Amino acid sequence: MIIFNLESLRKETNYGQTQLHPRIISYPNENINQILPTINMRYTPYFSDQIDDAGWGCAWRSIQMMLSSQFNITPEFRWLFSFFGSKVILEKIYMHMNQVDQVPQYLSNSQYAPHDLGNGWAEPYIGHLILYYMGFESKLFLINGYPPHSNAPKEVFAETFSFPQFKQFLQEHFTQRKSPIQIDDSKYSMVIYDYKIDGDNTILFIGDPHIYYIQNNHQKIGLYTVTLNEKGGQISNSITPDQAEFYMYASSYQTLHFYEKNWMATCIMKSQDVWLDWKERQLII
Repeated sequence: MIIFNLESLRKETNYGQTQLHPRIISYPNENINQILPTINMRYTPYFSDQIDDAGWGCAWRSIQMMLSSQFNITPEFRWLFSFFGSKVILEKIYMHMNQVDQVPQYLSNSQYAPHDLGNGWAEPYIGHLILYYMGFESKLFLINGYPPHSNAPKEVFAETFSFPQFKQFLQEHFTQRKSPIQIDDSKYSMVIYDYKIDGDNTILFIGDPHIYYIQNNHQKIGLYTVTLNEKGGQISNSITPDQAEFYMYASSYQTLHFYEKNWMATCIMKSQDVWLDWKERQLII
């Protein structure tokens, strides 16, 4: 039964650090949330955790998937939204991360915090801050350029990859690390959890949250591959016509390409001694 939607979550004013600890592991339905043994990632689509987040929770789900690959950490959705949706909290994390005494004007003047947005969306920048708070070194970057209509200011992105550079990064990342990469075109967020090269083509393994509630997801709908040509254009995807009816937005997978299309991205680069760092992270707030 889905019991929480965006408006009811906004009313959960008592949800916070003392009510829900981020080490809580949420396994609401093993039929919905598959474990991928290759990277130990738990797939969390819309409607997991008894949350009706259809249309707004895809980035939060991508953040859950990134964290689930590390020490089996899967923080509950309500804690993520309640705690990290606050601009006050996000600014404190930013200052601690950058070792500064005040937030730069471009960030303080920006409406990027999920609690301040009508849609409650997160983005890779939010994921970047959450990963830092949870004790992970992460990388925040753009692919091709800054996506229009994004909430995070351009200034927080210090690096931009071309598609060839991103392909090189994929090879390095998945050779050295078993952790997903969150990507976001300012409309759809999902994760790349693996990749391989097929001649001149690149095959991405995608964890896509944008599916309707499925009680028995034996076909692993939401997990598929996308084949890109050498320029980053999508040649094909592995979604069958029967599977397609379960996706809320066909454009989430049909427009998943990197040919002259801009993306935000973040991923875990290094796992710190997470729980030994936890007391220090609490001091941020």
